[in-house]
Amino acid sequence: MVTLAADDPAATIHYTIDGTFPTAASPGGPTPITVPIAQSLMLRYFGIGSGGSGVVVSESYGILPANQSQAGYLVTNVELDGSSPVLV
Repeated sequence: MVTLAADDPAATIHYTIDGTFPTAASPGGPTPITVPIAQSLMLRYFGIGSGGSGVVVSESYGILPANQSQAGYLVTNVELDGSSPVLV
């Protein structure tokens, strides 16, 4: 997954994962937004905030199925205090 966030907390982010350019009618939501990435793809996105629309940004993501067993994070020797936030 990829998380997209804007500096403007009132911004809305719109995106596509099929290589087409996003519009205000494309999937999206308020910042921050999480985009599922399960295969190699072209992610394109832009934000609409109080200053207007931003430019479209394009990013390619490549998923190598052979390496999927190694993906993620390994956390060891961690003590949780029960009050601090945990981000995964």
